[in-house]
Amino acid sequence: MGEALKELGKHFLNLAVAVIVFMILQPLVSPNISNKFYLIGMISYLIIVISGFFLIIIGKKLEDIKNE
Repeated sequence: MGEALKELGKHFLNLAVAVIVFMILQPLVSPNISNKFYLIGMISYLIIVISGFFLIIIGKKLEDIKNE
């Protein structure tokens, strides 16, 4: 179970990278982007990154408990 949570956390971090890339490329495609777009993007990024790190840490702790 620990390894699965760690892998899920890694996928969340990859998703966070995709959100940042989208936020960087979107103004090049559509120049009239509001500040609301950036606010939603940054909040989404933070939530996804925190969730990813949380899952990785929990997965590592579960593996450590299993190995003891």
